[in-house]
Amino acid sequence: MDKIIKNIVAPVGIILAFLSFIYGAILPFRKSQLFIQAMRQSSSATSVASYMDIFNRALDFASPVGQAEDIRFLENQIGGIVAQKPPQQVADALVAYADSISRVAKSENESSNFVQEIVILGSIHATNFANYKEKRDYDMALALFQKGLVLSPNRPQFLYGLFQLYVNAGEKDNARATAEKILSIWPGDKKMQEAMSALSSA
Repeated sequence: MDKIIKNIVAPVGIILAFLSFIYGAILPFRKSQLFIQAMRQSSSATSVASYMDIFNRALDFASPVGQAEDIRFLENQIGGIVAQKPPQQVADALVAYADSISRVAKSENESSNFVQEIVILGSIHATNFANYKEKRDYDMALALFQKGLVLSPNRPQFLYGLFQLYVNAGEKDNARATAEKILSIWPGDKKMQEAMSALSSA
């Protein structure tokens, strides 16, 4: 009986070890290779559609790890492009792409990595709002920053992001209230003290 059990357990163990190797090492390695290739090829993209196609090949590759990291890295790159104020049609398409790949609307995860993704996506919309003043970007940035504050109440990026969003929208009362909140946590912030003074004298 023991021999029969050993004859069953040994092959199963080998199979499990092999599968563990594939899912724990080979697939993540291949996914990282595809993403690096996409990064290299992205500079040759001639349109937002081709840019998306390049990265979708990497994002669509199934792997137990690596997807969240790839999404954050790509969203950071999109944020950098949007910050350069490309034509609005291009910027809007890139922002929509960032929304489509984000996990933010698909999960209520409270991990630090997830919260960081909220920071990135909120900043993308806030930047696009600063550039083109579209209400949809304001609404999305506001919702993301507020969601982030629920998960991480004193995270600087959310409070400073909200402050700048309100300033760019001309909402002085909200900007002032946010500045007061920031200074109550970081009273030595001289730049915010100056911004508060400017708001008070405006």
